[in-house]
Amino acid sequence: MALVGAAWALLVPPGQAPDEPAHIGYAQVLAEDFRLPDEKAGPTFSREQDLAAVYANVNQTAQVPLTKPEWSELAYRDWQRLDAKLPASARGEGGHADSGANPARSNPPLYYLWESIPYWAASGGDFFDRLYAMRLWSVVLLLVSTAATWLLIGELAGPRRPLQLAGAALVGLEPMAVFVSASVNPDASLIACFALTFWLGARVLQRGLTLRDGVALGAVAALAVLTKGTGYALVPAVGLVLALGAWRLRPWRRSTVAVAAASGLALAVPVAVWLGIARALDRAAVNKVPGTGGGAAAVGGPPPVNLFDYLWQFYLPKLPFQGNVAAIPKLPAFDIWIKGGWGAFGWLEVRFPNAVYVVLGLVTVVLLAGAVAVLMRRRRRDDLALVAFFAVAALSLLAGLHWIEYKTIGSEGVIFNQGRYLLPLLPLLGASAAATLTLVPVGWRPRATGVLIGGVCVLQFFALALVVGRFYA
Repeated sequence: MALVGAAWALLVPPGQAPDEPAHIGYAQVLAEDFRLPDEKAGPTFSREQDLAAVYANVNQTAQVPLTKPEWSELAYRDWQRLDAKLPASARGEGGHADSGANPARSNPPLYYLWESIPYWAASGGDFFDRLYAMRLWSVVLLLVSTAATWLLIGELAGPRRPLQLAGAALVGLEPMAVFVSASVNPDASLIACFALTFWLGARVLQRGLTLRDGVALGAVAALAVLTKGTGYALVPAVGLVLALGAWRLRPWRRSTVAVAAASGLALAVPVAVWLGIARALDRAAVNKVPGTGGGAAAVGGPPPVNLFDYLWQFYLPKLPFQGNVAAIPKLPAFDIWIKGGWGAFGWLEVRFPNAVYVVLGLVTVVLLAGAVAVLMRRRRRDDLALVAFFAVAALSLLAGLHWIEYKTIGSEGVIFNQGRYLLPLLPLLGASAAATLTLVPVGWRPRATGVLIGGVCVLQFFALALVVGRFYA
């Protein structure tokens, strides 16, 4: 996984990943000046980053398949000459709003603090040295996600190495997860935090609530919240686990109350500190939901959208009596969740042929259906708590994403969701894959495991080939 992640980090041209320039700018401001991006007067990005973007042809290449990055040696030498003339202050002067505020400014700072480590380590190099160092450091989070999935499957199925290998490989080699984790993007940290939370939550439900596991669970969920606003989707699920864990510790004693309270505080205190800091700095702690707190919609703006119509048409065909939600594509769940979740590279313009996504959609359905079949076959009461935990986390994430998109369509007439926003749930698909393999007869199981792992490896190879063809051919 580390080698595959490094390949993505080095092959994808600078800035050719979703929102990467914004995340680079945030990380640079934090590392150089130890401040957060704001909406004050001044440049959005540093002169150093702007100069590098011009000579690498970053903005002209993004989402334009016929345009290539600049690779000429002459351009590289010109950039080196001009970059050498920049004063030291040219690194940390960005983070303002003269040309539009940094769209990542509302994110909490945890991921960018993580990326400050390689930034400082490579501070003696040029801008691209620091960029590639940050990308490679972000790949470490992919390894965390993979290891946490291994542990999750071990908690659910016991130490069954082939099953753990298959499920973890699905997470560590899934093309979109590797692509995102090998760029400068807080989604890499969010996937790792969700994976760790799923493992620790399952551990508590399987083994009972202890001070160590409860505090670890609360702390990891807090890390998710401090990474990105969608991390709040874990709060109801973690609350459910802690409540069930405390209930099973009856009869109530001081020690029981102390364990439950410490676990809850491990989640609440870091989040409260961040909210307090954001309030003191007069900045948003999470991204503002479009269409809230701004009065009536502008005359002539997007037509009103019914929430039920939007949700229905996202997953099911439009009914005759329903209003048309023009902003969403004809097959939203397939086009957004399946295509964008399995592989949409660059600024989402680099994709597999449509038939590949049909196959990947069928594979996804089979793996999820296999997990349901295993649960129905086992019929264990203890599994109900695990299913509730995973379901609350998944539904909370989906509800938040759909609510934001619904408000975005209503206020701006455009869609919000991307397939990568569901990648935090990828460890559950890995666990589903492991469960599905248990339905295969024992004699055929090694072959089925090999087919699954081999299939993901082949998909990974062709994903890299697509990227090479897009940017280098």
